[in-house]
Amino acid sequence: MGPGGALAFLSRGDTLRYKGEFARAIEDYERALQIEPKYIPALAGLGLTYEKMGDLTSARREFKQATISENKFRFVNPSPSALETAQARLAALDSGAAPPAIPVSLPKGMNFLRTTISMMRGAKRRTSSIDSSTTPFGGG
Repeated sequence: MGPGGALAFLSRGDTLRYKGEFARAIEDYERALQIEPKYIPALAGLGLTYEKMGDLTSARREFKQATISENKFRFVNPSPSALETAQARLAALDSGAAPPAIPVSLPKGMNFLRTTISMMRGAKRRTSSIDSSTTPFGGG
């Protein structure tokens, strides 16, 4: 698996969690953690998924692991929002208070990905409409 593998599994896990496909999301977060064992965003994602499923013991365990992990993810800077999310949710679970609602908007990375794909599609449409007779390798 290449260096971006953990990030790819994280992204797909986030998408599956937002879609309510919790079992598949857990599989992807765990695969990300096999590649990068202390990857805080994957640990936080697992915690959010378990919390959404009502498994507060597992959620607490994953949030705790995220808050004590020394993030050595080599390819992406640690995500402060993932760490902050884990810390806030762990504190709420430990206090017995109802934690704040789990955000339902797409993560920033997903918006970036959507924008990138749109830009690539637009570029493809623009290049496919170029008259081949005006390009260095086109027409006769």
